[in-house]
Amino acid sequence: MASNGIHRLSARQVQTAADGDYADGGGLLLRIAGGSGSWVFRYTSPAGKRREMGLGKLVRNDLAAAGKSLTGARDAADDARRLIRDGKDPIDVRNAERERARQALEIKVEASRKAKATLARVARDYWERVIEPTRTAKHGAQWLASLENHVPDALWHKPIAEVTGPELLDFVADLQLKIPETASRIRQRLEAVFDDAEFRGVSTGNPARAIRRKLRETKKGRQRGSFAALPYAQAPAFLAELREREGISARALEF
Repeated sequence: MASNGIHRLSARQVQTAADGDYADGGGLLLRIAGGSGSWVFRYTSPAGKRREMGLGKLVRNDLAAAGKSLTGARDAADDARRLIRDGKDPIDVRNAERERARQALEIKVEASRKAKATLARVARDYWERVIEPTRTAKHGAQWLASLENHVPDALWHKPIAEVTGPELLDFVADLQLKIPETASRIRQRLEAVFDDAEFRGVSTGNPARAIRRKLRETKKGRQRGSFAALPYAQAPAFLAELREREGISARALEF
């Protein structure tokens, strides 16, 4: 037992206390109700308002636990008294800390959500919700396959919120040189995916729409001059690949 001012309670008293309030001094008291206990700190705030601050539940499964609970409550009360001496209200300080922790958690959760929302996942989700239910099986399969087969892996598996216009422009412009019709379709499909992502809050802006003008501005286009020759031995492989391409141009070339 300490002085008459504070630390009036012993671990044994804490362990055996019946219903009621028991003062430990300095504003700290033990409150027992219905066999359950909690620690309370009573104080006058710097603004002159009388307040009660909960310091947690009482644990008294045995004498050691009761002593540990008492010590923890005293330490918490000491921290509160220091804040009051500094002109701060302990409850206001705790509420502010909890709010900061809540906001930090929200930021962490949102960052995690966006990190998981790769272009591939968002595109497949859009395909499942919008494309597959409204298109023929063949068209629906081609819609998704065109993205999976042509979007570079580095972009396809990148968080959609981090995909930039210049990155899309580089790959679509290059594809436009080789397969203009497919490049146009892929850009349109990506534009729809980014629109949906922006609406759902996992992306800001639509880089696929932004590159539409840039594709027109670029001087990359169909090369003039003679067509490249294809060795006869490579023709079967070329034809097999051509049959997987979409569009009238591919069918005409195949013919």
